[in-house]
Amino acid sequence: MTKAIAVLLTLLGIAFAQIDRTCIDIAFNSETNTLSGKCQPRDNSGYIPSELDLNDCFGYDGTDITPTYHGNFAESCHGCEMFVAPDPWYGGAEYWIRCTCKGQSEKVAVPLGKLILRIIAA
Repeated sequence: MTKAIAVLLTLLGIAFAQIDRTCIDIAFNSETNTLSGKCQPRDNSGYIPSELDLNDCFGYDGTDITPTYHGNFAESCHGCEMFVAPDPWYGGAEYWIRCTCKGQSEKVAVPLGKLILRIIAA
């Protein structure tokens, strides 16, 4: 795992409830299934640009997008998009991913913060 990915995972996992306060330029590229952003480390030394290929972190189990090492969720899911919703617990914003996945009549949506926290805990 590269340093940039480790920094992104740590920053996203620890402060995901407040990611909109610690990171800027958060974006999802649906063609490459990558999440990118510039996040401020705890020492406030400046924003660190990072990119994370979600295929390396998530899979699809036929029902849900799940935290899975090298899960290649894009083999079963496509047309993914990221959206932001208010976080009912901590305020701020919560980032979600929503995709059309095999076997589902509606798009599958999951909060990215919860998935990333499961990856860090594993």
